Amino acid sequence: MNTEPLEIEDITGLSLTVLGVLVEAYAKEGYSDPTMYRAIRASTELAKNFKARLELEGRNTDGVLDLITNLELTAMESGEIVNRIIKENGWEETAGNWSSPASMTCDGDCEHDGED
Repeated sequence: MNTEPLEIEDITGLSLTVLGVLVEAYAKEGYSDPTMYRAIRASTELAKNFKARLELEGRNTDGVLDLITNLELTAMESGEIVNRIIKENGWEETAGNWSSPASMTCDGDCEHDGED
């Protein structure tokens, strides 16, 4: 068994992958919610930043490109499921634009529901 500590790059990649796999597993069962969608979108942005860092260091980005693609596909599937759930339950009027960037932050009004 390897007892050496993992490199930060390995920890980053594993963490983002685990989150992606978790959300993907729920999505395959037909479930998602805005929080899961936002988490996977944030993970995608982190992966893009990770890729940029590797590029600056002149390192291989192939694995990160695959990760970004998988996270983006999972985010699309997750978003479609949330939209379907909203429509099935007739929540269109109260849902606002749940996936907009403005609804993804808490700027002191954490009860904000995505409507402006």
